[in-house]
Amino acid sequence: MELKGLKFLRKSFGMTMKELGEKLDVSPTTINLWEKGQMPITQERLYELNNFFLLDNPKILCHDFEEESLETSNLILEVELARLQYKIKQYNELYASKINEDYLLNKIESVEENKELFEELIDVINEMSKSLSPKEFKEIGLEVKRIIERLSSKSTVVSNNIKLWLDVMKFNGITKYGDNNYNKYSVEDYIKADIQKKINVLNNMNAWNADEEHYKRMEEKFNLDDEFFIEY
Repeated sequence: MELKGLKFLRKSFGMTMKELGEKLDVSPTTINLWEKGQMPITQERLYELNNFFLLDNPKILCHDFEEESLETSNLILEVELARLQYKIKQYNELYASKINEDYLLNKIESVEENKELFEELIDVINEMSKSLSPKEFKEIGLEVKRIIERLSSKSTVVSNNIKLWLDVMKFNGITKYGDNNYNKYSVEDYIKADIQKKINVLNNMNAWNADEEHYKRMEEKFNLDDEFFIEY
């Protein structure tokens, strides 16, 4: 079987041959030969590729994306949806492993540890905001919201944060699909303020008092009431 679509899929996910090889425990050479159709692939490996890229349509791996057709356009959209699911899966895994009450209450003992965790989260949030640009929202539409809600429903821990994230996007006009008011930095600042609040509360720390002025600035910037923030 010739995997004509593997190269397009890999690049869409922003991966090098080496990175994909490490994920699948094969060499970059193997990935290269698969992409060129110079090495047969077992059904087990084919299943592994479909599972890794979260593909619902087996045609994607075999399709020639250089061919201009309606089918290509439809499959490109499916690749975008798969990429979005993959990003959310990565985010969920980090969130579920790092941000839960047990972890925060038992593992974080210092302000410095707070800061490290906080910065790690912001990096992930930045990646998420980049993956959900206005253009992508316009192309993917309501399907994006459906996927996010379906994934977030699998975990209560993740669900609260994803719902906050959706509220922020709605507030900034992103769900209008291409609204020019979209600003990923304002989204980041908003979530940053709320995450910092949650971390400090869970650790029974008074550090939030020092950030009260910043919190007020966020309120003024977004014209928000306290009830808009999700309570944990």
